[in-house]
Amino acid sequence: MNSLKSAFLCATLAATINGPAHAAGVVEVQFTSPETYADAGRTERDRNSTLQTLRAHFARLAAHLPDGQVLRIEVQDIDLAGELLPTSRGADVRVLNGGADWPRMTLRYTLVAEGKAVKSGTQRLADMDYQSGIKPFDQRELAYERRMIDAWFEREFAAIRSPA
Repeated sequence: MNSLKSAFLCATLAATINGPAHAAGVVEVQFTSPETYADAGRTERDRNSTLQTLRAHFARLAAHLPDGQVLRIEVQDIDLAGELLPTSRGADVRVLNGGADWPRMTLRYTLVAEGKAVKSGTQRLADMDYQSGIKPFDQRELAYERRMIDAWFEREFAAIRSPA
């Protein structure tokens, strides 16, 4: 048997054993006037980093949507957990005191399936208990905000992902 035929048979066998690849939906994110956000970082560089991190996190959530669905998200405001305080060295430090400094986000969303909007709304996300349940030294960027987004996504789209 030649090597091309052998490779084809191996690929076919692997596909049969592993089943079809999981197809996923798509998440499209738009940030509306990020320069006016309550707190997405003090500098343009910090703000851009925040937006890139959130965009990537929303994109990962697409894997949990059924194939062919598109979730369009328009982020209208962000207020990151904690408060930025200046230091004597000129660099800002984000301090998390567990008071009224919880993460917040306002967004509009539309879930589209087969070209039709199946769910839409405006949400004001907030996690007032943000310091509970996170490992004390979680080094992931925007760990509190990610958890808040994940909880919203689970509440809004769990039934869509796994119909009864």
